Amino acid sequence: MLTTFTTNVQDKFNNLSFKTKAISAAVLLSLLPVLGVGGLAYMVSQNNLRMTETTVQKANATALESALGRFIVLRSKDIQTVASLSLVADAKVSNSLDRAAKEKFLNDYIDRYKFYDSLMIFDLSGNPIAASKGSTVVNHADRDYFQAA
Repeated sequence: MLTTFTTNVQDKFNNLSFKTKAISAAVLLSLLPVLGVGGLAYMVSQNNLRMTETTVQKANATALESALGRFIVLRSKDIQTVASLSLVADAKVSNSLDRAAKEKFLNDYIDRYKFYDSLMIFDLSGNPIAASKGSTVVNHADRDYFQAA
């Protein structure tokens, strides 16, 4: 069957005029380099595009990592600052102030920095010592984050 097909193609090609054969050869000779160069350009540009996109994604990930690290360091410093205040760290000062004074301090802190929605200070048992406006005043001893701290 393959030989019959090959014979038929050869017969048809031999029956074509010289002009048709010349035009077919010219089309093939002009089309093959264009297809070759186009395919090569596609592969090179695809590779360059992939490498560029990978580089951009790595740069974005590094920038996000840096920003997230700064964010965590700042929040950690905020926690340390509030924890080192005498109204929290010094039992004499803490006991001398009433709850309203402590809550006023927390509300002023929120208003001054405008970053937090609410702040709460707990004793070691999870009982709230003071809470800012917008806080739900309940014992947090059973919460995972409180137990971890």
